[in-house]
This record gives sequence, C-alpha cells and structure tokens, in this order.
Amino acid sequence: MKAGSKHIIPVLFFCIVASSVQGQVTIRASVDRDRILIGEPVELTVEAFTPLGSPVGWFDEDSIPHFEVVSRSPLDTVESIDGKKIVQQLVITSFDSGRWQIPPFQVNVAGQPYYSDTSVNISVNYVAYNPADDYRDIKQIIEVASPSLKYVPWILAIASLVFFAAFLWLLHTRKHPARKQRTPPPVITSPYEDAMQALEELSQRQPSEGEEKVYYTDLNDVLRIYLNRKFNISTIEKTNEQLILKIKDLNLPKDNLFKLAQSLKMGDFVKFARYRPEVTDNKINLEVVRVSIEILDNNYISVV
Repeated sequence: MKAGSKHIIPVLFFCIVASSVQGQVTIRASVDRDRILIGEPVELTVEAFTPLGSPVGWFDEDSIPHFEVVSRSPLDTVESIDGKKIVQQLVITSFDSGRWQIPPFQVNVAGQPYYSDTSVNISVNYVAYNPADDYRDIKQIIEVASPSLKYVPWILAIASLVFFAAFLWLLHTRKHPARKQRTPPPVITSPYEDAMQALEELSQRQPSEGEEKVYYTDLNDVLRIYLNRKFNISTIEKTNEQLILKIKDLNLPKDNLFKLAQSLKMGDFVKFARYRPEVTDNKINLEVVRVSIEILDNNYISVV
C-alpha cells in the first residue's frame, strides 16, 4: 500500500498543476464589425492569456475559408504578475457574399492545443438595392450655348496676326536659309530601363494620407507598360486578375507570382475599398514589382 501511494501522489500533483495551467489559458477572437461590403477590410483581433513561463506556439494562418489575409501585425506581448497576454491584429477581406463563420484559432501552450472560445460570424454583402429609387434612363446630349462666342472676333484677329507673322518669317528664311545642323539620333531606352527609372522615382515618393490611391495606380501602370512593351501584351483593358493569368503564362516562378498577385490585390484594396496600407507595405509592394520585372527581363528577349 505504501509503495502504491508513492506513485499516486505525483500523478495527483501533475493533474492539479495541469488543471491549474488549463484554467489560466484563454483564447479569444473578435472583429471590429460583423457586416461588410464585398472587398472591404475588417480587423480581426486574436488574444491569448497564458501563464508566465509557458512556451506558446502561435498559429500561422495564411488564409481563412471565404476570407483573404491582407496584412497582420507583429505579436504584442505584455507580461504581469497575473500572467502573459499576447495580441495580434489581422486585416482580412472577402469577395464571397454570404454569412461566414471564422473557425476557432489554435494556440499551443506548453505543448497542449487550445482554441478560441468565441465564434466569429461576418456577413459579406453587395451594395443594397433600393427599388424605391427613381429609374434614371439615359438622356440625350443637350446642346449648351458656349459663352465664349463673344471672343470669336478677337480669336480671329489674333490668328490673322500670327498667320501674317509666320508668312513674313517664311519669306525671311527663304532669303537667308539657315545651315542645317545634324541632330543626334534619339536615345532609345529598353522597357526594362524605363520601368526601373519609373520605380526609382516612385520609391522617392512617400504618399501622405489620401495619396495612396495615386501611388498604387502609378505602381500598377509601371508593370502594365513594361508588359505591353516587352511582351506585346495588351494590358490597358485587363483587370489585375486577368493580368496575373497572362503573367502566369510567362512562367514566372510560383513564389514570385504569388507575391505579385498579393501586391496587385493590395492595390485594388487601396483603389476600390479605401484601404490605407502601412509605409512598410508600400515599400514591400514596390520591391515585389521590381523583382518580378527583373526576373522576367532576365529570362526573355525584348520585342521592342
């Protein structure tokens, strides 16, 4: 009986400690809003409360069913006498309409898996249609009288003077022809050189609040102009998704293709969903475009 009690005591002690640790671990997930329009960003916050000294294995979700992870913040850890608190914010969005539930997040504490205890539901909707609004038919073009007609006599008089001066100058040049000077041939730059020059000028710009849309539009145009000149790809009328499919046919490495697709999606979020990226995001996306152009230019012959 004494020999058996020696084993029972450690087992009971282990159960008590494990129960104590489990009781101190809490995982929570929340969002700043539960209704969004398609393509709008939403902030998802994941919090973990764990005992001090317990090793924590954080989740590394690159995608969530029906949602895309746009960006994630670094882990913010705060320690106190009550334990340790770890917080991370993820910016997500969705292009699938409906009401979706985000599955629980798994965090490993001291080798044991724990899951967020609250379910997160988000409704993704289109812009609401109001049948009570008036029907707006296409109207014909309405001719508007130009207020500048009163300036026509003055314009004709100035044009006559310019024509007379040009006639006198032509007569003078015929009597005294100027020596013809050989003009140097124009410098023709390659699509790669023009793209690198445009990216260098763009990197010197730090878009302030409200200028992010112009910045990402210019960044997107650099890539489109390069593809049009280098590979004779018609890019003006194509969406970014169609553009990625064309670039995929050029055999860009999968890792670079994925990063380029994410960069173009970020540009769409900025231009159409009013998303405001961080300064580091601007630099990263510009670098992704630059590296992609370098890889394409090194693997293929210019068609200029």
